[in-house]
Amino acid sequence: ASMPVSFSYFLAIVRIIRTFDVIFLHFPFPFGDLATIFKSPKSRLFIIYHSDIVRQNWIARMIYEPLRQITFRLSEIIITTSPNYLETSKLLGKIRHKTTVIPLGIDDPTKSDVVKPQISFDFEAPFFLFVGALRYYKGLATLLEASKQTKCNILIVGIGEQERQLTEMIRQEKITSVMLAGTLPNQE
Repeated sequence: ASMPVSFSYFLAIVRIIRTFDVIFLHFPFPFGDLATIFKSPKSRLFIIYHSDIVRQNWIARMIYEPLRQITFRLSEIIITTSPNYLETSKLLGKIRHKTTVIPLGIDDPTKSDVVKPQISFDFEAPFFLFVGALRYYKGLATLLEASKQTKCNILIVGIGEQERQLTEMIRQEKITSVMLAGTLPNQE
């Protein structure tokens, strides 16, 4: 329901999709799903699965489900970035035989050029690190709730639409084990 609609963009995808041997589709993206129907039978489709459809679930069931099934049937492999996501996603559970986990990656912490961020945070004590955009579907409000029941400190790196809400929740509930660091340079 938040996808931009552009028929000229869709027609451009359909026009060029037949020229590729390998197609990587970032999912969910209904225009991309629809365009893959027009791919060459010889081309191979790989899906990078970013998220279940959460907020627009009624749309997914009524409109998108048939298209999604075609896309998954056409795909060679469905890639998710976390074993935990593979375990908890109801949709991925149904197509587990086609699904593989490829982590987004993390630098080797033993490299000498890794620099500790210049923020007041205890990196020696056990801690949980979140790095990414602060969006509702990432469960950060749940993470803050969970922080009250653990002795682990939590460092949240990133900015986004939930930043104000999370800051307010930390202040109102006097959560001392969570730090919002905002953005940090890549080296840090």
